[in-house]
Amino acid sequence: VQVINDSELVTGSFGGNLMQWSLHSCQVTHEYCDEQSCTGTAHAGAISQLAVSSSRDFIVSASHDSTAKVWNAHNHSLISVLNGHRGELTCVS
Repeated sequence: VQVINDSELVTGSFGGNLMQWSLHSCQVTHEYCDEQSCTGTAHAGAISQLAVSSSRDFIVSASHDSTAKVWNAHNHSLISVLNGHRGELTCVS
């Protein structure tokens, strides 16, 4: 779980889901999806950790699918996939 701003937070799940929530309504406001992989989830493996940039513009997710992904926190688009790890990612900062 990472707080994005005063009204939103983001969560990652074992199923690879990355969701943005309203702190006021406690409802999901967006579910991130990697359109290139067409899996319907943000990652093909469990999300192990999340980080939000100090500017609050970017969300980085680390996964057991051996990738880290950088997301735009405002329009929810996938900016970059960081490939090259040979095993599960356990942290981002």
